[in-house]
Amino acid sequence: MMSFGNRLRQLREDRGLSQLDLSKHLNIANSTLSLYEAGKREPDYDTLQRLADYFDVSTDYLLGRSEYKKPPTDLAEIIKEESVTYEGRPVDIDQLRKALSNVRAAAHATGDLTDIDVQDEEALLKIAHDALQKARELRRRKEEDKE
Repeated sequence: MMSFGNRLRQLREDRGLSQLDLSKHLNIANSTLSLYEAGKREPDYDTLQRLADYFDVSTDYLLGRSEYKKPPTDLAEIIKEESVTYEGRPVDIDQLRKALSNVRAAAHATGDLTDIDVQDEEALLKIAHDALQKARELRRRKEEDKE
């Protein structure tokens, strides 16, 4: 993955900004920005967040910890782009929707939770989405610990 300095330079150049332009906007010394891009200095948390806000990217993207400028929020997109598994088998969004449909059918058949509707299914998808994001974060941390 790309280093913070290289990523910052790329974002700045993609916007057609000089170091001077960006440093003025952020109210930091031009030499400080130059040191960031050279990898000889790191920003404090406040400056890192201001950079992320300015370029509309996540701090993880700036730090080179993610290839996503913004984390994906659509469950189908996450499953498609990440190798998400459950009990060692790849997770497929269609299988997840089918499983939710089966939960709904079972609930109706047993008389439990007969009022499951589309909003409930969307809530379950949101829970699954959040769980997948957490699993991805844990996997990333595990990989970092190995390094």
